[in-house]
Amino acid sequence: METQKDKKLEASKYAYDTLLSAFASVASKNQLSEDIIMAFKKVLSDVYTEKKANNFVENKLDKMTDYIDELVLLTMLGQKEDKEESSNSFMYRTKKLVSYE
Repeated sequence: METQKDKKLEASKYAYDTLLSAFASVASKNQLSEDIIMAFKKVLSDVYTEKKANNFVENKLDKMTDYIDELVLLTMLGQKEDKEESSNSFMYRTKKLVSYE
């Protein structure tokens, strides 16, 4: 099942590839210099990379927010876990939060 994160990344990649392709056509028709072509590709690549990084951070923050929300809910409900189980749960979630998916 495709997640919203996957859809954002797919849309960003599609836009990046489409812009590169369209620019290649324009560049060849107008005989643009290699310097202009490389400068445009660098700017486009930088924007695409920044967008990917923003999506990555947003995804990780969403996971952390979900975890904190769950902890607050458990605390408000007064549910107590034994210390070892709670510690293991935190370690698992911490590893999951920083893992690369």
